[in-house]
Amino acid sequence: MSKFRWIFLRTVLASMVAGCFLFTGGIGFALQLSPAEEAYLSSLGTVSICVDPDWEPFEQLDQDGTYIGIAADLIRLIGKKAGVTLQVIPTRDWDHSVALSKAGQCDILAFLNKTPVRDQWLIFTEPYFIDPNVIVTRAEHDYIHNLAAISDETMVLPKGTSVEERIRRDYPNVRLILVDSEAEAFRLVENRKADMTMRSLTMAAYTIKKEGWFNLKIAGEIAAYANRMRIGVTKEKPLLRDILDKAVAMLTTQEVNEIVSRHVSISVTTRIDYRLLFKVVFGFLAVVGLGLVWITVMSRKNRDLALLGDQLRRDMIARTEMESALRESEERYRLLVETAQEGIVVVQEETLAYVNPIMSAITGYTADELKRCPFIHLVFTEDREMALENHRLRMEGNVVQRYQMRMLRKDGDNAWVEVSGARIEWAGSPASLNFLSDITDRKAIEEKIHFMAQHDPLTALPNRTLFFDRLERALALAKRERRSLAVMFVDLNDFKPVNDTYGHSVGDLLLQSVARRIESALRASDTVARIGGDEFVVLLPNLENSMDVEDVAVKLGQVLSEPFNLDGQIVAISASIGTAVFPVHGNDAASLCRHADTMMYEDKAHSKKI
Repeated sequence: MSKFRWIFLRTVLASMVAGCFLFTGGIGFALQLSPAEEAYLSSLGTVSICVDPDWEPFEQLDQDGTYIGIAADLIRLIGKKAGVTLQVIPTRDWDHSVALSKAGQCDILAFLNKTPVRDQWLIFTEPYFIDPNVIVTRAEHDYIHNLAAISDETMVLPKGTSVEERIRRDYPNVRLILVDSEAEAFRLVENRKADMTMRSLTMAAYTIKKEGWFNLKIAGEIAAYANRMRIGVTKEKPLLRDILDKAVAMLTTQEVNEIVSRHVSISVTTRIDYRLLFKVVFGFLAVVGLGLVWITVMSRKNRDLALLGDQLRRDMIARTEMESALRESEERYRLLVETAQEGIVVVQEETLAYVNPIMSAITGYTADELKRCPFIHLVFTEDREMALENHRLRMEGNVVQRYQMRMLRKDGDNAWVEVSGARIEWAGSPASLNFLSDITDRKAIEEKIHFMAQHDPLTALPNRTLFFDRLERALALAKRERRSLAVMFVDLNDFKPVNDTYGHSVGDLLLQSVARRIESALRASDTVARIGGDEFVVLLPNLENSMDVEDVAVKLGQVLSEPFNLDGQIVAISASIGTAVFPVHGNDAASLCRHADTMMYEDKAHSKKI
């Protein structure tokens, strides 16, 4: 029984490996380099490379210091195609390799995922090895279509992996058991102490075969968790990245699969359908029985009839196997596409030839509404030129990097998406296959963070940083156009007694009301900012007459002297205001602010005397 399960496991692994290891597809042409790239390559010399010295079967340094493994063979092949000489720098472990890369002592890291942290010092090629994460269970466990649907089951994982973090975030219903190694994780599943584990397809195949755990099987896959392994190049060498990227694009599926097979040997053995075999044999025996009846009359036909029955049996078995394999293949890819968390779109002749269900969630349109719709109608007006250009480049066979654009939703809102894709043949004609990730929520968070970094959280006015940025820009414009501008410092009088008498909540309401009154007294082109507790500063650009500053100061004094109704509390305050005019009182931000501050304190002293 264990041998049969290993045969079944190898069959599943082989079918998945054949479809997932490579998404590039070069056809063996010579590398096409620009003149700048050719000049750079001729002067490049040896490229230093850092690796993980202990990550079998992907990459490792053996006892002699030789770089071996799947990644090692792929990197050598890429280097050969690119005409680049590679030299491995020995390291203690992966952390040591990363440290050398950050320090600039390694030109490239050979085999890693792209992450925001690594983007800080690396630029990346396109993926040259895609390895899905699969769910491994005992043989008797049912196939797992969706982790979100299971309950009261345990998953064992090595500590500190990215898979652990993603499972905790995406599938809180799964109970996790953490262990120290991948081998221990497989052992707990084998001994029924855990229901399942999740590892990369290559690592699962290698570990199961190496340890002889033939009672385990692949019971599911999460396509969004696939490892997209790339070459990371130090940011100082963008031309080296471009040359390696072109070499990656020339890799063929056959080359990658041959390398993988050398390290993780997976053979395909078809499982026999004994029920079907019994039916065919029974039919054959029936045919033979009829032949025996007829043999007395048609002895000369006996041999032909036996041969016909044998051929019929073989044809029926072959046809049944092909139909079964086709159904399984179609079902597998249908599930992958329709349950994908990314939008998948086929564009042919600038119209939508196919969309998967997630596109309806992104755009708000039904599948029927999207069918045969010109794709450009779904693109935000300002992004259409970029989208058309990237589509044209992709259809010409060029490598197009991921890019971001806005899509028009049915409800009138915009949805931010990140787009990648490739040129394909669809129904016998050229088309582009596009993958769209909805990043609307991420964009909203980024905009909120950007706003918070430049605005006062209480009043929502610009803060000190944004105000002085606008002042410097206004000064530069005023100097070029020989115009005037003014800076005003506004300080509230007797604000502390308000806090002491009514409490800080009323004090906060007062500051918010002051901010709104000052805004109402200014032009749309003016800026008011809060730079301290009860201190505000105003920028008046493009002044036609420097005397206008006094009018604005009087107006501000009047609106701020009117009583405030704050949750039923009537509060009256006043303000001290100081002004400075460019270029009369200074030629830079510092001198203008000093003068305005001095004038404000003189106004405050004067008001106290009164």
